[in-house]
Amino acid sequence: MKELGEAKKILGIEIVRDRSRKILRVSQSGYLFKILNNFIIDNGKSVKMSLGGHFKLSLKDCPVRDCDVERMSKVLYANAVGSLMYLMVCTRPDIAYAISVVSRYLANLGYAKDLDKGRSITSYEFLVQGYVAVKEAIWLRGLLEELGVELNTVAVNCDNQGAIHLSRNHVFYERTKHINVRYHFIREVLEAKTVKVLNVGTKHNVADALTKVVPGLKLQHCLELLNVDVG
Repeated sequence: MKELGEAKKILGIEIVRDRSRKILRVSQSGYLFKILNNFIIDNGKSVKMSLGGHFKLSLKDCPVRDCDVERMSKVLYANAVGSLMYLMVCTRPDIAYAISVVSRYLANLGYAKDLDKGRSITSYEFLVQGYVAVKEAIWLRGLLEELGVELNTVAVNCDNQGAIHLSRNHVFYERTKHINVRYHFIREVLEAKTVKVLNVGTKHNVADALTKVVPGLKLQHCLELLNVDVG
């Protein structure tokens, strides 16, 4: 093992330190310019929203004729989506929803988000994601504690009063009997005070920007709450 000094870049992610203000930033500006260069985009314009509310993709948009399939096979669509997906995962959560939309037909998908075969599973999906969010919060707490950061009860924000009530109430409901037992572990960690679920108003729910199209001002507000600067 060799001491190489302070890390300045890792996996294409630039690390910027401002010790006087005790701020650590990560950036992928170099990677972003590389993407633009790879796809020969030299006159791109800045926009406030990564995706318009009117934009929708359907199976009807997919090529059907052999000649169209052949033509599209030469388009670097998957390459572009993959490049942007890495950007999204590392430093640009603001393009998460746009990426989820444009990558929808790169592979088979279930009923949930298919506009042609859509089936509503909102409450189930929400509870599953709530379960995953709590698991992730507990893991992050453990990571921070290993780094010497002491934390009390971890707060998980939720804008669904019904889901919050269900997480705290052990009463059996006929309409929720389909929920897998493992998702009820949220109640156990609440009782142990490992995690607390708090209600957050829609206006301040930063997750909205990751799951749907939101107005420009709301998107900017969410990014500020996430300490994300896309300047």
